[in-house]
Amino acid sequence: MTSRQPCVLHVEDQRGDRELMLDAFLEAGVVVESLVAGSVTQALAVLRQEPPFADVPPPTLILLDIELGAGGSGLDLLRILKDDPVHRQTKVIVLTGHSSPPVSTACQRLGARLVQKPEDWSGYAALAKMLAVELGPTDAPHPHQPG
Repeated sequence: MTSRQPCVLHVEDQRGDRELMLDAFLEAGVVVESLVAGSVTQALAVLRQEPPFADVPPPTLILLDIELGAGGSGLDLLRILKDDPVHRQTKVIVLTGHSSPPVSTACQRLGARLVQKPEDWSGYAALAKMLAVELGPTDAPHPHQPG
């Protein structure tokens, strides 16, 4: 992959949701380098470029599930990111299936955009198209097209 491609870190503990997002990017023709993490601990290892992630690029965008199960929540990771001078300016989109006023307020205060988590394929396809706009144009070829 080329350095002209945006890099998206998807922090999501549900494998099926991660796979749907990857498939939606492909279907929408959104060319990104995609990184996945299933927990706060793994996301921090990716972001800090700890082994085995020493060679991964820093993300352009972080897609962050709010409910990550054991080991911390998406809000916990968001607080860490916003206190980190290296990742403070990284764009974060928080995905949630059920937003509450405190979660919405916390995301806004921490500079993240809160988006309804897709419930089906059409929702993931729409999210991929929205993210394409967020990420802007790339001049890298689609992975299924000759470069």
